[in-house]
Amino acid sequence: VYVLDFLSEIEKYGEANLYDKATWVYGKNRYANKGLEVFCEKIIDFINSLSGKVSKCIVLDLDNTLWGGILGEDGPNGIQLSSYGVGSIYKDFQRELIKIKQKGILLALCSKNNISDVELLFEQNPEMLLKLDDFVIKKINWNLKSDNLIEIADELNLGQDALVFIDDNPMERQLVRTRTNVVVPDFPDDIDFLLDFIVDVDRKFFSKIIMTNEDFNKTLQYQQFFLREKEAASFNDYSDFIKSLNIEVTIRKNDKKSISRISQLTQKTNQFNFTTKRYSESDIENMINSEKKDIYTGEVTDKFGKYGLVIMAIIDSKSDDIIIDSFLMSCRVIGKMVEKVFIYNVLEPYKHKHKIVGLYKPTKKNILVEDFYSDNGFVFHHIDSLGQKNYYATKLVDLSATFNIEVKYA
Repeated sequence: VYVLDFLSEIEKYGEANLYDKATWVYGKNRYANKGLEVFCEKIIDFINSLSGKVSKCIVLDLDNTLWGGILGEDGPNGIQLSSYGVGSIYKDFQRELIKIKQKGILLALCSKNNISDVELLFEQNPEMLLKLDDFVIKKINWNLKSDNLIEIADELNLGQDALVFIDDNPMERQLVRTRTNVVVPDFPDDIDFLLDFIVDVDRKFFSKIIMTNEDFNKTLQYQQFFLREKEAASFNDYSDFIKSLNIEVTIRKNDKKSISRISQLTQKTNQFNFTTKRYSESDIENMINSEKKDIYTGEVTDKFGKYGLVIMAIIDSKSDDIIIDSFLMSCRVIGKMVEKVFIYNVLEPYKHKHKIVGLYKPTKKNILVEDFYSDNGFVFHHIDSLGQKNYYATKLVDLSATFNIEVKYA
């Protein structure tokens, strides 16, 4: 059961503005037009949050956005940022950004400034609540912001529409809207409304009903990702790089403690997802309690740190055949050979069954996995009535030793 908080909207807009006695008397509708608008928007945001339709990263300008004034003119201690007056508005704005980050939303910078000036401000100004380490990517240069945003999306391996760009300059906002698919909300004309603005942005684009351990560690995970990418560049042979990571995969079966995370993965994963079936928490719980379905999850770590619970498979054994109902993995571990080792170990207990069937339903986003089954011991058999390609397992190969990946069971 999830509670939709209408009371906060009534307190914000006022009961007299949201309700209409006349429409109740004549049509049994309690709401004024404003009430319908407010509550419908609230419900839509709530549904988007429950279904995982949440933006991934908030990208921020600096001057007159993260603080008041122009850094290049006012200097690191001359900007407006304090506990009183106009400066307090920007400080409260930073507090809200920290709250957003704590929900697992990534922060990034995109500003036309000198990087040395920005680093000096973050180092010297005691009023700064945010630190440079809070931002996973910092594009501080004189390039077009639209180009910088495209690079940010590429480096984070996210769609451009997963970024929300905050900038006080209307010309910059329009240029980004024109040249990218980044979400660009209108900045308030009056700075007094900056706090209301960021609260609304949080509610509309970053609202989360359910939080997981992976959410709380999101920034750290991406920082570790960039360390891995840097080290990978030093290897001529990519397989040697994989071996050097000392990857460990911990496999669990029907783990009830991970129901929220499992459901979240089915809702959010698009690229490495063979059937893109979306399951609620109650769906996952029912499967775990069923005698005919098993859910396997994998937590992954390497020498740089934890990826978290990033891979899962749902196995359907209701018939004599074993069917891989769902098989999906976070994009953070794509290319680390984890998927090959995981699916081999998940299917190993079922190798005595008549058939093991892998399903693949093509979408616009999961073309990445279209050849996975045929490249990993399966052969194509037919396309079923649901448009799913059916592959039958013939020869599964254990690659854990080849890539120095240790498998544990818990």
